[in-house]
Amino acid sequence: MKFDFEIDTTGTVAVLTGLADRAQDLKPAMRSIRDLMVEGHKKNFATQGSFLGQPWPALSAQTTERKARQGLPQNPMESSGSLLRALSGGRGRRTSATKTMARAGVMQYYARFHLAGASGGRKGDLPARPLVGMTSAQVARANSIIRIYLETGRVT
Repeated sequence: MKFDFEIDTTGTVAVLTGLADRAQDLKPAMRSIRDLMVEGHKKNFATQGSFLGQPWPALSAQTTERKARQGLPQNPMESSGSLLRALSGGRGRRTSATKTMARAGVMQYYARFHLAGASGGRKGDLPARPLVGMTSAQVARANSIIRIYLETGRVT
């Protein structure tokens, strides 16, 4: 006695071909991940670093006094509002999405000095106040966006 089992591979080939085609151009998924990053940057700024798990140090007494004299906001990293606008996706932003990469950041040159802190500048030492990054939950969400896009072609 013999039993044969044969699979019709037409459906399987179609699924794999679709997956391979989508893997060649992840730009729709990368756009969604870029937007996820911009949203995280806004949250990080609003929570003064706590969103990324690195709360920003308080302003020095000298900076607090200077900002008071100049009528500026007393929050760290906030004077003109240009940095917050850029981090929120407005003017001064540096974002892109390609077939293989998502990027979200700012063009303000002074932002780089706050990532790890800086010393010896004309305004003295700057404590580290990381502005950009992703939480582990955001990384998991980004992976999920890619997986769903590869499987279905949809971006959620």
